Amino acid sequence: MAMPADQKVADASLRSPDAMENSLMSKTRGSRRALLAMLVAALMVAGCMPVDHGGGRETRSSTVRTDEPSRDTTAAARSSVVKVRGVAPKCGAQRDRTGFVVAPHRVMTVAHGVAGAESVSVELGGTEHKAQVMSFDPSANVAILDVAELDATPLTFAESPAANGADARLLVDRDGSVAAAPVQIRETIELEGPDIYRSAIARREVYTFSGTVKSGDAGSPLIGLDGRVLGMAFGASIDDDDFGFALTAKEIASHIETAARDRPVGTGRCVS
Repeated sequence: MAMPADQKVADASLRSPDAMENSLMSKTRGSRRALLAMLVAALMVAGCMPVDHGGGRETRSSTVRTDEPSRDTTAAARSSVVKVRGVAPKCGAQRDRTGFVVAPHRVMTVAHGVAGAESVSVELGGTEHKAQVMSFDPSANVAILDVAELDATPLTFAESPAANGADARLLVDRDGSVAAAPVQIRETIELEGPDIYRSAIARREVYTFSGTVKSGDAGSPLIGLDGRVLGMAFGASIDDDDFGFALTAKEIASHIETAARDRPVGTGRCVS
């Protein structure tokens, strides 16, 4: 199976007023294939134009099975998924993203969702809780929040990577209700491109997956059928509305160590 040579990526909404485009090159290590991409550091949405695969390249079918396993292994995990709201008056923005509990009173989400925010909160089960940013990494696009009043069980990370073609679920908070959207892993790649500020080049290990990604899904956990975290969604193709991107568990696991910090950090400047 070959990766389309001109796939484009968005980790923010092209339909958002504060949307912006960043150019990057995504390279699949160990092969000659390269992926020309655009990162947009605001709201994440699905693609808005068809892909021209061209050249007779073979591509993995984007068909995703919608049949649920006999036992819903994601039910417990859903109660650990929250909506994250970053209010940034100086940026003229309020951004709603998704996050998930990774340690007691700690939530992981995407850094671009809280960039420049003066106040951050999370919502679980209709109740909003004040949050503080304890770690903010614009290169990895990962942030860790402290939510003192949050009582939710941390999710467990997978010990091994997902295989190509594996079924999984994207736990998304839409309209205050967490749903398990069926997705299928396409492959693992190394994605190179600018950080959320376009000030440095970052390299990330990323899953590509088949499945619909909508606005606000950035920060959603990618869950295996065993209920363990495979990664965190951060983007969607702007060339294919059935093509998403997630940082792998290996890529984001090291950030959990920062959950032990006891002092908040700054949220950086606005994404513009």
